[in-house]
Amino acid sequence: YSNEAERRAFIEAFAGSNRLIVDYLISEVLQSQSEATRLFLLRSSILDHFCAELCDQVVFDGATGNSQPILETLEQANMFLVPLDNQRHWYRYHHLFSEMLFHSLRRASPDLIPVLHRESSRWFEGNGFIPEAVKHAIASQDWEHVNGLLDRYALPIIFPGFGRLVIDWCRQIPRSFLEKAPDICIYYAWALVLTF
Repeated sequence: YSNEAERRAFIEAFAGSNRLIVDYLISEVLQSQSEATRLFLLRSSILDHFCAELCDQVVFDGATGNSQPILETLEQANMFLVPLDNQRHWYRYHHLFSEMLFHSLRRASPDLIPVLHRESSRWFEGNGFIPEAVKHAIASQDWEHVNGLLDRYALPIIFPGFGRLVIDWCRQIPRSFLEKAPDICIYYAWALVLTF
């Protein structure tokens, strides 16, 4: 490709909504998996990155020991799984594969998506990953949970210099909820003031 724009256009042509690619991935890859692996793939598709413990919470409702063998099998089978560290603790899916999985999940179980995001948020908070916890809480659209997270963490995040993060979170909250949540408005104001 002669320039960056052409390369970008080519890559964008292969987005998860491309019917031929999605049909191939669904028929040849997803449908050939066991029921447990299919469930794992679909439910974990809401995660940008994941480890076995997180997947145990999100995919298997807190049961332990189910995710690690599946992750190992997926990695050995070269199933679009990308390790993010040398210990092979954290992973992500290839972006195209992730889009296809999420598209399939949204089509099959749209009501499950907010529940999965809520569980992800709780796991991330419990393990000290606060930005990820807030991100998934916002994706779940559980505004009371978002409010609770901001009550606990907004000021400790703003004052060390990460006000822009809080600003981004607050901008994703519906105005109708912000009007009933004066604390969030205060955090938003502090973040704006301290980031000039």
